[in-house]
Amino acid sequence: MDYAATPSPTNEQHAPLPVPWQIWVVVVLLASEGVSNLFLIPDQPIAFYWLSGKILFITGLLKAWKWVFVLFLVVALQHVIVFLGINVMGSAMNLLLVALTISSRRYYFPK
Repeated sequence: MDYAATPSPTNEQHAPLPVPWQIWVVVVLLASEGVSNLFLIPDQPIAFYWLSGKILFITGLLKAWKWVFVLFLVVALQHVIVFLGINVMGSAMNLLLVALTISSRRYYFPK
């Protein structure tokens, strides 16, 4: 099955549904963090992988790829748990991303 070719969710008239505002907020937050990752690449080469992941998440969330929706939630929840003892603000930010993404689940899994 070609997941990348999966069409965006549609309504009864088969018109594409608009991307929920919650996903746009998640995309803006991921993109702003991705810009900072871009500038970190010369000093921390692992930032390239962080940036690549953010590009995958942004693309997949906007194109309504279900597997990226699930993967994003798994990774974001992992970051909530890991950062809880290290960086409370980072953990809270990831919890916000999880909450916003879960609240738009009907865009990815319509009834």
